[in-house]
Amino acid sequence: FASLFAIGAVANAGRIWFIQSASCRVVKDIRMDVYSSLLRNDMSFFDKASSGELVNRLSADCQLVGDVLTQNVSDVLRSFGQSVISIGLMVYVAPDLALRAAAIVPSIMVVAYFAGKFVRRIAQNLQNELATASVSAEEAFSGIKVVKVFGGEDKEIQTYNKKLAKILSLGYKSAFVNSIYWSFLGGSGNFALLIVLYSGYQLSTSGSITPGTLTAFLLYTVYSGIGVTGLGKAYGAMMAGAGAGERLFEIIDKAPPRDTRVNIPSEEFSKDVKLSCVDFFYPNRPGELILDNFFWEHSEKTR
Repeated sequence: FASLFAIGAVANAGRIWFIQSASCRVVKDIRMDVYSSLLRNDMSFFDKASSGELVNRLSADCQLVGDVLTQNVSDVLRSFGQSVISIGLMVYVAPDLALRAAAIVPSIMVVAYFAGKFVRRIAQNLQNELATASVSAEEAFSGIKVVKVFGGEDKEIQTYNKKLAKILSLGYKSAFVNSIYWSFLGGSGNFALLIVLYSGYQLSTSGSITPGTLTAFLLYTVYSGIGVTGLGKAYGAMMAGAGAGERLFEIIDKAPPRDTRVNIPSEEFSKDVKLSCVDFFYPNRPGELILDNFFWEHSEKTR
């Protein structure tokens, strides 16, 4: 057993190194894809999105999604394997006890499903509010001279404090859901253990199973409980990452506008060019004309 534990420790160290290395590469690729997609958008996109929000997407959101796609996937596979093997041994050792212990599983799955959906929605709103707070701070820092000249420090502080209050409110909601979820998960596990102990005692006193079988079954129950708890933690983290990743993958999957620019041959510049009655406005601000009845003329004689 000592040699098996030593091999397991070495394997775990290798797993951590490979997973963290993969996480760095995944985060790098996601950031590169998001950055490339952002730069390929036209100016109307940047009129709607501020630089603070985009930087927050590139930093915090990419890191969270990268961790979900690497570390959490590894945790899910490890916990799933541990749970399956432990439950299989429980069924092999004492099928009657395993069936009684499994009676609590459906309720856990239902609670986990609804809690995961709620956590995902909160995580998405939380990342949006973090981006909004970053926008507020970025605007204040970029225009700090104007803020100082007009004495607007208190106003900017109050504005940022309101953004943080929304983030705090979402944090409270997330804490409330997690408290209910984990308390129910822990209580269900303890309740299942009590069922196993009581049923095992009855079967042991009736001679259906031996004390050694009951001891082995309890040991496998502990290992399966650890695996199920790991699955619950990984599931919650994956739902939070999914909420943050929706916006990122929306940016990546968004088709960039068709590039209508064409190369003009140099000889074309030798001809006369005339622009007359040109109106121009940005798509998201149709009421603000940038060019109104613009006129411009270039003649070969003026070169």
